[in-house]
Amino acid sequence: MIIHLNWDPGKSAYSTVLCSLFLLLGCKLVPAEQAPAEPHTAPHWNIDRDGIFEIVVRNPDPGLLSSMSVRRLPESDFCVYVSMTFPAVAGLVVDAWCFEGELVTFHSARELDGGSLELRHRFNKNPGVLHVTTLTPEYGAMNFTGRLEIDLNHSANASAVNADDIHFTEAPNICFQVRRGAGFQSAPESTPRCSPVPEHAGNYWENFVSRCFIFTDEGMTFLHETQRTDTARDHGFPADDPRNNPPAVQRYYGVWQKIPPGEGTSSLTRHNLPMIGTISRDGKYLLAGVDNQTRFVSQAWLDCFHIYTKWAPEDQPAPGRNWRIRLYGMENDPQALLTRVNRDFPGIDELDDQRVPIH
Repeated sequence: MIIHLNWDPGKSAYSTVLCSLFLLLGCKLVPAEQAPAEPHTAPHWNIDRDGIFEIVVRNPDPGLLSSMSVRRLPESDFCVYVSMTFPAVAGLVVDAWCFEGELVTFHSARELDGGSLELRHRFNKNPGVLHVTTLTPEYGAMNFTGRLEIDLNHSANASAVNADDIHFTEAPNICFQVRRGAGFQSAPESTPRCSPVPEHAGNYWENFVSRCFIFTDEGMTFLHETQRTDTARDHGFPADDPRNNPPAVQRYYGVWQKIPPGEGTSSLTRHNLPMIGTISRDGKYLLAGVDNQTRFVSQAWLDCFHIYTKWAPEDQPAPGRNWRIRLYGMENDPQALLTRVNRDFPGIDELDDQRVPIH
């Protein structure tokens, strides 16, 4: 693996220690002024497609803005994790799996101004189309946006590349994990999550599901209080499995959406705001994700939640569509959260006025 850095080993002890660390990891260090120009990379680092790495994104104001690092793990070499912290929430680490599933494969990454990050993934079934994700830190929040881009260099026959071949119901799926977030993950931390052992299944329900929430007509509603349905059929285990009694995972639709008939793992409790989140074990802080064009939200197996978004606006061709998710880390103040969400997503409260029957 080659990493291009803006460094001068003779300038400081810190530089020397940093360089030694990379060398111990088997990396080849090349001063930035000697590095060849690479597409889609920051001036001071380059990602080797086959390398395992963890590289910190420069943060211009760590006291106010979320800090990020880009990580590729040996067991997940087909994708990357973007790890982030929130200055207002001590101990919170969120690992965003970009992306879960086999829709896209990681291509490259680069830093942007202001501590932002851009990721590029190639669609596996349509490799002439790139998915571009931009992560922008804000005070108390991280903004995710996605868009499509034609890769004119991928094929000599560029006219044959058509982003409209992308299925618009299939926006890449981010898994927002808090397994490394002190005070947010299940306790005890070493306990298996997706386990048929009754003790482990019960622990996950009591220590994570019960702290996750959506917003309903009753306000902030914790997921162990919602009407959950069978998940055994979808996940291939017996109905009497402890993970199904009660159901360990569940997806949630909005009151403006009908729940597909016969669909398992879908709660009969609908939210009135496209949001899902979790509070810390001590009840002092919260993490929440919002998207005003969501298909549904889900709480899943790995101390995580998902916001299944879609491409919009629907009347635009593929390159004109995008998706947007915003992640909030803050004190556990539901009203302050709602105020912030309504400010960041004007008109989001109007979804509640578009109610339809549940089926």
